[in-house]
Amino acid sequence: MAINIGALLSQSVMPELRNVYGYQIAFLFPAVLMAVALVIFALGKKYFAVDVTDRRALSPEETAIDRKLKLETLSRIGCHLFASLVLLGYFRSIRNHLDRLCEDLHELRGVWTKYFTGRYPSL
Repeated sequence: MAINIGALLSQSVMPELRNVYGYQIAFLFPAVLMAVALVIFALGKKYFAVDVTDRRALSPEETAIDRKLKLETLSRIGCHLFASLVLLGYFRSIRNHLDRLCEDLHELRGVWTKYFTGRYPSL
């Protein structure tokens, strides 16, 4: 809800501040509001919920399962990264090929025009 209020204020108040006071005050206005919001956030920190987690040593079985899950996650990330790089290289090579093809066609157009008209085409 606060983001919507901020967006409404910026759309309605900022243009008027810019027209009346100039850009410096118009940009100073949201900076002051963000500073006030930070102070309000800091003052309310004592009322936030506290998440207490109890830490205990993992058993050997739990450690093995945890290590296996981490390894699977890292291998999936690595596979996705590798596939993304392969696709990026593939599409890059297609783009390079099309660029060369366009250059060749442009050069060929000039040769054909010179052959049939006796002058080079104007660009």
